[in-house]
Amino acid sequence: MKFRILTMGCKVNQVESSAMADSLKAAGHVPCGSSEPSLVVLNTCCVTAAAEKEAFQILRRLRREHPGARVVAAGCLAQLDSASLVSGGLADLALGNSWKGSVADFADGRDLPAGAMVDGGPDKGFAAAVPGPSPGRTRAFVKIQDGCSRSCSYCVIPSVRGPSRSLGTEEVLAGLGSVMGRGACEAVLTGIHLGAWGQDLVPRNDLAGLLDGIARALAPDPARFRLRLSSLEPGEALPLLPAFRGLAFLAPHLHLPLQAGTDRILSLMRRPYTVAGYREVAESFAAAVPGISIGADLIAGFPGETEDDFRSTLELVRALPLAYLHVFPFSERPGARAATLPGQVPPEERKRRVAGLRAADRELRARYLAGSLGREHLAAAEGALHRKSGRRRVLTGGYVTALLPEGHDAPGGRLLRVRLSPSRNPWGIPEAEPLWPEVRTGHSPEGPGEPFLSGTGADAGAGREICPELRSEERVLREAEADVAAGRQICPGRRSEGRVLRWREADAGAGREICPGRRSEGRVLRGREADAGAGRKSCPGRRSEGRVLSGREADAGAGGESCPGRR
Repeated sequence: MKFRILTMGCKVNQVESSAMADSLKAAGHVPCGSSEPSLVVLNTCCVTAAAEKEAFQILRRLRREHPGARVVAAGCLAQLDSASLVSGGLADLALGNSWKGSVADFADGRDLPAGAMVDGGPDKGFAAAVPGPSPGRTRAFVKIQDGCSRSCSYCVIPSVRGPSRSLGTEEVLAGLGSVMGRGACEAVLTGIHLGAWGQDLVPRNDLAGLLDGIARALAPDPARFRLRLSSLEPGEALPLLPAFRGLAFLAPHLHLPLQAGTDRILSLMRRPYTVAGYREVAESFAAAVPGISIGADLIAGFPGETEDDFRSTLELVRALPLAYLHVFPFSERPGARAATLPGQVPPEERKRRVAGLRAADRELRARYLAGSLGREHLAAAEGALHRKSGRRRVLTGGYVTALLPEGHDAPGGRLLRVRLSPSRNPWGIPEAEPLWPEVRTGHSPEGPGEPFLSGTGADAGAGREICPELRSEERVLREAEADVAAGRQICPGRRSEGRVLRWREADAGAGREICPGRRSEGRVLRGREADAGAGRKSCPGRRSEGRVLSGREADAGAGGESCPGRR
């Protein structure tokens, strides 16, 4: 039987749609896109009234497009209002969230009477299936948490998803190991309330403990695989700051829902933080993790929001170290407390405020991109080519999409070291310059499939931003010990108050990004120029016979391999 699955809403829905597709394929059914399916599944969303309205519209359209197909409505709207979906003739079957994993059992309808509804309880079951990367993609979403125990005034998700529940630690590790084994170069940990993961487990755990367990049990190679976290509440993100600073496989990206820019509106929303608390978290991450991309959600036109509140929100987001915004107009969700609050903002005024915040979003994106240009990034080569140009797309850890040059390619599912430059194409997409020539074929001098790294590319491949960690004899060496093992000396001028500063700390103190604070004629020197000016032997530009050596030649002259894959 041919089937088609359409997905609305959040990343968790995307995971569950992939799991439903896997279960149908395992039962012998075949995905077919829009070409004459016998089964059509819409994975619905009801987070807003607008989402619910859209779900009804899509179901009507599917009925017209596929009059002979069996139509299944699954997910949150099916959980909330299965009677309207089935009795109104929009769906043959309504599957609540806890029944999504059983879609193959009901696919042909032989075991169900007409108009059957399988909604169950929202807190029963957990869709633990871990799908691989979707076709054309090199990322996999891994659901590790479901449900929510909070009570934000604009949301009904706790009533359709149930209380917070966590996938067990060993199951998470097994799922991630499976994703890595299937060739994904990036996995995204996701959940309805991701930051609540582990609170219901025995023994209790949290995300910081999980990340430490992933590092110990799976030891992801940062040159081949990275991990990204989906949305986190501000207060739940702060304990993860040491992990973001110390784990090279963790993508420098954080999504922190803000929702409003004044404490009064945050209180009406029943959000668990203040503006000052949010600012502290965002600024702490921006200061500690160079180049991190921080995004935020905002609701425009919430009941009681005045013009002054709106202007305060605009001023706040422009002042914060944010890279982008996701902006939504307030939608009166029946059943949510906010729908009955006084001071409802007229729809036209909501639209105006949405437009203002989206203009701020464009400013933030441009600001973050400008700061990313000219810098090196570890980027995932996506499985699908850019449709209009035929060029390979790559995605940086900071969530910037760029294009490899024409004539250069790399297999999808590979992490590449690239340098971003301004767009030179009609679509305004940044250019990604590969920093090793083997990206053209995807082969290294050491054999097929192994990207050859040198310089800072090798540092990243070894799991180091500049040089914090180096694995040797199956253990992790740190700081001076790692420098010695790599055949490098502690760089001069990195002492303060009688102690040796860590590499990143010393770099920041010197006002530099690569080389140790060497200034010439009022400017900061970088790369070979700084090395030559300093006459150093410890870093890439090593002098020999009156000339500056670099790359493999310099490493050989220094009598050591500075990190794996670099000679």
